[in-house]
Amino acid sequence: MGKYRGGEIFFDCGGSLVNRRFVVTAAHCGEHDVVRLGENNLDVGDYPDCDETGCAPPVQDIPIEKNILFGYNHSNHRNDLMLSKLKHEATLHEFVWPVCLPYGSLLTKDLMGAHVQIAGWGFIHRTEPTLATQLMYFSGPIVKIEDCNSLFKNKLDAEQQYCVGFPKNQSKDSCSGDSGGPMTKSELVKEHRQHFLLGVVSYGLKRCGDGPAAYTRIIYYLPQLLDAIQLHEGNPIS
Repeated sequence: MGKYRGGEIFFDCGGSLVNRRFVVTAAHCGEHDVVRLGENNLDVGDYPDCDETGCAPPVQDIPIEKNILFGYNHSNHRNDLMLSKLKHEATLHEFVWPVCLPYGSLLTKDLMGAHVQIAGWGFIHRTEPTLATQLMYFSGPIVKIEDCNSLFKNKLDAEQQYCVGFPKNQSKDSCSGDSGGPMTKSELVKEHRQHFLLGVVSYGLKRCGDGPAAYTRIIYYLPQLLDAIQLHEGNPIS
């Protein structure tokens, strides 16, 4: 998620494409101008992103048409979710593809202790404001809400939020710049692995890696998300 400044785009939040026209991110990220799709390695600059198997298509910078909120509360970070409608459809290919929204048995599955994957472009050092130049990720467990509530002033709601991560000094954590990015889980569906969007990076401790972090729980907001997509697009999610 990027903002135009002096003719350049500055990125400070992540997001997840859920169909050709909509991106899910965090409400606290605020208003943005553009979504970039298909980026994986900033080090290549204006050159094609290639490896021994071939090259990725150019990135897509798509302007944002509107943002839809779901009752975000600035004071306690509840309802930290935003749906961004793109001005035109994304071009889908091997490197740009929507993540699945949860359905079926996943809606009621007990995920306590399950490992999920978090991806983002945020700070890579807990004490240095150095942003990643390649898309980073880590795998961490969903832990008890009490593990977060013992650390945060604003208490989490187990219906609306997840607590995800490790005890202090485990080094793996989301960080500043990762906000709005995806928390996903891989599930076997008809003998094929699919990645489902279960959460959105919301907030954590001041020093990344000092404990688990808070994530907005997508399943709680799923009816509102689907209704908003249908209302503003006129078509079911696809």
